[in-house]
Amino acid sequence: MVKLISLELRRVPLLGHLVGIVVANLLIALVSIIASALLSGNASTSAAVGLPATPPDTLTLATMLVRATLIVWEAVLASQVVIEEYRAGTLALLFASPVPRGRILAAKVLLVCGITLALYALSYWFQSACVAVAGNYLPYVSGHNVDPVRDTTAIVSAIAVGLAPLLVGALSRSVIATVVSSFALVAVASNAQGAGASLLSVPFAALFIGMAGTVCTAAAVHRIVSADSAK
Repeated sequence: MVKLISLELRRVPLLGHLVGIVVANLLIALVSIIASALLSGNASTSAAVGLPATPPDTLTLATMLVRATLIVWEAVLASQVVIEEYRAGTLALLFASPVPRGRILAAKVLLVCGITLALYALSYWFQSACVAVAGNYLPYVSGHNVDPVRDTTAIVSAIAVGLAPLLVGALSRSVIATVVSSFALVAVASNAQGAGASLLSVPFAALFIGMAGTVCTAAAVHRIVSADSAK
């Protein structure tokens, strides 16, 4: 499995993706700081416009934006690694090898998960560093106490959610449909329902969403393997 993952890694254009993630993180840090300034100045009227009465801290805003960005990015990467090859027929060539088909797809999925997990860790570290530095100069910039259980659950669930669009791609054989569906998932997973954080910040809700994403991913793998086997 490790060898399969390493072979798949060589085929992924990581440099372009990394540049995009770096730019996205810089924008997220800037937007979070600006949003904190606006929310702190309008805290008394936030409830009237549908925002939480107590505005979320800067780091919470940043992590919410990081999760939303990486869910979409993960769907883009998964569509390139799996759906594009499935649509173009190159995946069938890999299935012709003596390696079991399910194992090939599992290697691709694990590769996407591993890269995404690394980017979550780096993004969270970067946003925390930005908030810590900016907080020394800007009084409205603030962080929150780290909750390992909550934060780990949110990250794992977000990774599972980011893979769920594979099911749409497996059914439609469309990269565009795969990516578009990720935006719909972001809208659901980032829904705060009037609270100061998204559903992925609530452990019980995050676990439920993550399990749903895992089921969708398993269904997508089964669909791709069975569809190719029927030919």
